[in-house]
Amino acid sequence: MQVELNDTTLTINGTSSIFYGGEFQYFRIPAHLWESSLQKLADAHINFISCYIPWIWHEHAPGEVDFTGETAPERDLGRLLNTIEALGMSVLIRPGPYVYGEYQGFGIPDWLRENHPEVLMVYENSLHSKEMALNHPVYKEYVSQWLTHVFDFVDPWVQHSPEEPRLIVGCQVDNETGLPQFGGVATVGDFNPDTVLQWQQHLLTRFGHIHHLNLIWESDYPDFDVIPPPSKAHGSAIHYRVWAEFIEDYLVNHLRWLHGVFKQRFPTLYFYFNDPYLNQWPNQSPKKALLGNIGFDNYTKFSIDRVAIHDVPFSISFAPEFYRSINGSRLLMGVEMGAGWFDPRVVVTKEATLQVSMAGLLRGMRVLDYYLLHDCVESDGTPWVFQSPLDKEGEVTPRYTTMQQVGKFAQDYGELLAHSEPLHHSVGVLKYIPQGWEFLRHNYTWMSALDVVDAALVHFSGLPGIYGGLLETGYNPIVHDLETIDLELLCQLKVVFFASTEMMHREIYQKLLYYVEQGGTLVTFGFPPQHDTFGQTYDSNPLFPARPVAKNHHVQYGNGSLSQIALDMLDYQSLRRNHPHRLSLHTLDMMQPFVEFTKYIGRTGTWLESDRGEPLWASRFTTHWQGSGVRPLLKNAQGMVGYGRRVGRGKSIFLGTSPGLFFETPAYYGIDNDKKQSVIRWLSQLLGEQGLWPLVDPIPHTETILRQ
Repeated sequence: MQVELNDTTLTINGTSSIFYGGEFQYFRIPAHLWESSLQKLADAHINFISCYIPWIWHEHAPGEVDFTGETAPERDLGRLLNTIEALGMSVLIRPGPYVYGEYQGFGIPDWLRENHPEVLMVYENSLHSKEMALNHPVYKEYVSQWLTHVFDFVDPWVQHSPEEPRLIVGCQVDNETGLPQFGGVATVGDFNPDTVLQWQQHLLTRFGHIHHLNLIWESDYPDFDVIPPPSKAHGSAIHYRVWAEFIEDYLVNHLRWLHGVFKQRFPTLYFYFNDPYLNQWPNQSPKKALLGNIGFDNYTKFSIDRVAIHDVPFSISFAPEFYRSINGSRLLMGVEMGAGWFDPRVVVTKEATLQVSMAGLLRGMRVLDYYLLHDCVESDGTPWVFQSPLDKEGEVTPRYTTMQQVGKFAQDYGELLAHSEPLHHSVGVLKYIPQGWEFLRHNYTWMSALDVVDAALVHFSGLPGIYGGLLETGYNPIVHDLETIDLELLCQLKVVFFASTEMMHREIYQKLLYYVEQGGTLVTFGFPPQHDTFGQTYDSNPLFPARPVAKNHHVQYGNGSLSQIALDMLDYQSLRRNHPHRLSLHTLDMMQPFVEFTKYIGRTGTWLESDRGEPLWASRFTTHWQGSGVRPLLKNAQGMVGYGRRVGRGKSIFLGTSPGLFFETPAYYGIDNDKKQSVIRWLSQLLGEQGLWPLVDPIPHTETILRQ
């Protein structure tokens, strides 16, 4: 099979096509199953295999590298590559150094941690983390050595030009970079001396002079070299925001270095990166996109709710649209499309796999990479069951038939999909990633977490929720990053929706103000921007002029929601104690509280009244506002919840609630029809006033995607 793969081109045997495949974790699959299992995958129209190449598995001791199966047959990487090649498929390799994957050491050898503790992150109490300080020079030295071992071995299979077809046509640089280090709030800071030095250099570059920093921070540091990372003792809001920005740049710098190592060895091979679909801190995909193509991971089912097909129903379309926008003309790559989940209580249906696959393909995805294709067994005999298309014995499961059907569709219509694009309205849904900095705080407790949960729901679920409401109303908006969307494209949009917390860069505020003054309609919901990243208030706030009413925050938890959440968390603790695959708990622990919270909170809310006298179901919380020069748009018995005002030639609308939040929660599948229809009706009227009409007649519970 002759494959040409680069940023803008994907052809198979000279024809524009879909790359259709998935992850085969050979190091967790008994070697005697490889041939028969890979044959079954080829029979399902799979045309490529991706695979981690774990450092910890192949270099089991310093300098002792096994790629030929001398120490275990599952280390025979050459045999695997030859088997795939004989079946006419291609390969995308993922040599790390981090592989994550709920795997031992996340792919990093234990001997590196034991022999070189200086490369480990350090907590504020001086204890070592298990994770790497990614830009430490000793860690980078060992990474370079590992990659040299890998590249030397795989070189005979690597395609150096399309004219000389070879097996390996692409390579992922690292995996979900920064997530093991900073994916949990508990490990925000890193006190490794090398990281601290880089942090202080960042401050010097950022502020130029210590007096400038002290003026903005309202501090009295004598010099940059005494400013520590944020901790329980040193943790002002500004401190955390600047640290969050530093970590984003720190991860990008690490990837830039890694990418250079990869490119130096294989200058013509195609390299790409990946991030989780939510794109929350520490991931800043728009910054990483300056280095190359950013693929996305999309997992949509992790709760025990048996009614909901997806826990995040409209992220299956929101994610590909967002990554399409930040990657520009590059290929859209779904590099981990969830084909199961590893919590045994969770049921991921074959319908879920069908929907996430078809939505991605119809939204323009050219690379569909399932995770996983085959359930696994660890080297110590512990099963790792992902509900994959092939079980741990290599037998087909119900998901296999779905995968085969989607593969046939991709094979039959790949060329047509490659030469068409989705139709969009002149409506935008804009994501502002730095708002995630606001959730980095010291001394998190259950009570303090509740204080920020509304802002978190707006930030993580509010925007995909309003996106889902627009899709069900018959509109297909573009999804973009607020920081990187250019003014020309922004001003082509008649209406933009924006989920807001109280913090915003001044240049971004000016960008939105310009958009409205030029005739656009801005619909902001959640919490209006009140201050910039340095805590300076917007004294002149033309977009959001109303003032909050005292004690204006009213929360609708619903009957029994909190008690049910508590019961589900107890059920999870029971699972946790008995879960045989202990390495999975890192991910489950990180996700479980928010998953359970959104499962129930998405059902709660309150009725508001629109300016037309019609009801609107508002999600969970409301805030109340007062002031002259604004037109009330939403209200309840406590007062004005939403308002609008003219600004220049345009209009700014603010909603002190999150309409349609349930669209992006499991509650979507059971919400009362009158509540859903109230949101659809309100959106239709709002967009109709701007001269925007649906592309298609709305069909309940149906997402219609038109391509041309």
